[in-house]
Amino acid sequence: MSRDGRPSGERASGKGPGREFTGAHDGKGLRIGIIVARFNEQVTSRLLAGAKQGLLDHGVAADHIDVAWVPGAFEIPFAAMRMADTDEYDGLVCLGAVIKGETDHYHYVSDNAIRGVGSVSVDDDIPIGMGILTTEN
Repeated sequence: MSRDGRPSGERASGKGPGREFTGAHDGKGLRIGIIVARFNEQVTSRLLAGAKQGLLDHGVAADHIDVAWVPGAFEIPFAAMRMADTDEYDGLVCLGAVIKGETDHYHYVSDNAIRGVGSVSVDDDIPIGMGILTTEN
């Protein structure tokens, strides 16, 4: 999607109902913000490395990738909102790892992190790559 909410890229099928829109895989000129949680950093640092490499592989310049570290997944939506509000980014990537333990804490953190990121994407009209893992162990 373009910044104004219209589909970007080329239309793959003809006119009328049932049209299909495909996005371009060229990140040249895009500025991307990445929000990554420090909690479970042994996992999130690898997610970050993969996200950066994927962006570079698709033409995003290294100096157009900004990274914001937050304490944990619960704080990701706030940082995403702040980055989106700057209007400096064409898209965001949110990375975290919430691992289920013996308590209900896992559910509260993962539910709120994922819902919060989704709200930021809709409210601020910005595409966000969701990379918050929610795992059993």
